[in-house]
Amino acid sequence: MAAMESKTEITAWFEKRFTEWRASQTTRKAGITQFAEYLGISREALNSYMLRGSSPEGENLANVGEKYPEIYHLLGRQHPNPVLKAINAAWDKVPEDVQKKAAILILRSAGKLDEEDQANLDALFEDSEREARKFKKGKGDKKRYGK
Repeated sequence: MAAMESKTEITAWFEKRFTEWRASQTTRKAGITQFAEYLGISREALNSYMLRGSSPEGENLANVGEKYPEIYHLLGRQHPNPVLKAINAAWDKVPEDVQKKAAILILRSAGKLDEEDQANLDALFEDSEREARKFKKGKGDKKRYGK
């Protein structure tokens, strides 16, 4: 199926999913609000998709895609890479020196790292390391680090 071309197709897709979901519910409350909660989006966002034919973006697209992965195909979007999703979730727990090495390896292998990029990456990590050393000595910006 090709990417959706009109707003009415998006509206119809959401209406169909809502009707299917509602039919599968055994509780008395199975309205738009509950469907939005099921999808992990706001009722306002769902109304925008169902009434105005807007397309979900960002976190809302990811949340709808968790329940209905075909939304990516219908919108002509690439489905998120699960490996990148896992890396992103773990990234803050990885030491900065390992982050830097990983970033350099990935960018080099993709042919996206030239000398200027390397210098910018080095400067970014040096600034971060300098701030960390200041913080350890008690001279860092405690508000910035939440301590």
